[in-house]
Amino acid sequence: MSVYEDLELLRFELDRVDEQIADLVGKRAGLARRIARVKAAGGIPPRDEERDDRAAHRFVARAVSAGYPPGEAYHVPCELIRVCRGIVEREASLDAVGRET
Repeated sequence: MSVYEDLELLRFELDRVDEQIADLVGKRAGLARRIARVKAAGGIPPRDEERDDRAAHRFVARAVSAGYPPGEAYHVPCELIRVCRGIVEREASLDAVGRET
C-alpha cells in the first residue's frame, strides 16, 4: 500500500470519527435543552457552575487517559458547555419573546 493510500484510509477513518463527534455534540445540546426546561419548570437557576466544573474535569480525566494532551484537554469541555449554554439561553429568550406577544 502506498503512502497516499494509507493517508486516504486514515482520513476516511478521521471523517467517521468527526461524524460521531458531531452526533454526540448534537445529542449533548438536546440534553442541555431538556435540562433547561426541567430547571425552568422547577424554578431552578439555569446555571450551575459547580456542575459545569465537575463535568469539565471528568471530561479532561477521560481525555487524558485516552492520550489527549493534558494542557489542551480542558478547552474542549469548556467550549461544549459554552456552546450548549448559548443555545439554551437563545431558545429561552425566544420563548420569552413568544410569551410576550
